[in-house]
Amino acid sequence: MLQSGVAPSQCYVAGAPGPCGAAGAVLNPYWSAAPQPLMPHDGSYTTYDVIPGPWSAENGFETPHVATLVLNYKHDRITLTPSVSYSSGASYGAPLSWPGYRPETCTAPLAGTHNADPVSCNDAGLLPVFLPDPFNGNQFDTLGAFSQPWRISLNMNMEYRISPTISADLLLTNLVDYCGQRGYAWDQNGVCVYSAPPSNFFAPGGNFFPNSIIGTVPIQMKYPYDFWLNNNNTGFIGVQIPFQATFNIHIRM
Repeated sequence: MLQSGVAPSQCYVAGAPGPCGAAGAVLNPYWSAAPQPLMPHDGSYTTYDVIPGPWSAENGFETPHVATLVLNYKHDRITLTPSVSYSSGASYGAPLSWPGYRPETCTAPLAGTHNADPVSCNDAGLLPVFLPDPFNGNQFDTLGAFSQPWRISLNMNMEYRISPTISADLLLTNLVDYCGQRGYAWDQNGVCVYSAPPSNFFAPGGNFFPNSIIGTVPIQMKYPYDFWLNNNNTGFIGVQIPFQATFNIHIRM
């Protein structure tokens, strides 16, 4: 663990290495953690517009499989054109997704324990320690560790030729628009795109909970990933789209 100019220690007292039994001692929760393997430098990873930073830019852009089927049926004055689209979903995820406090910057333990009170940790103005993802087998997530929901959409266009110069059509979009969830802890029905928590700058809870102010992590901070509705960033609408109908009359002069 890289620390803020303080020597690694099993316990800290007032920001310095000290005996674990001392009054006010704070345990280092990372002291006995097993080393984590590095990401292979020659590994295969999905594409990102930028390399993800701390809980940001965690959307991959490669969508392996996309297909559209369009059928057209004509009989007398009637034309029916159904279409169905399928996307297998892109990938997302990044190693710097789950933050932890720097114990050497904590000045007080939680009442009745030697565990740090995260409220007392200022992290020395630096980034927090980044921890393995507890929702992915306590390992660091690789780039593209998770798959976005697969998506299928069904539309229908119906046209009736009233006369050689006049026709009417009824366009039914999103008769079906369904996003198949992958079974991750943060999945939510109706959501089609996931990434870092909303706003791209909102950190997950990490091990900053419980603390002396809040005993349980707020639901908005419970997971390293959450719904992502910034459609301009991904090119995909982040929620299921409701059914829409449009009626048009065409007059040819």
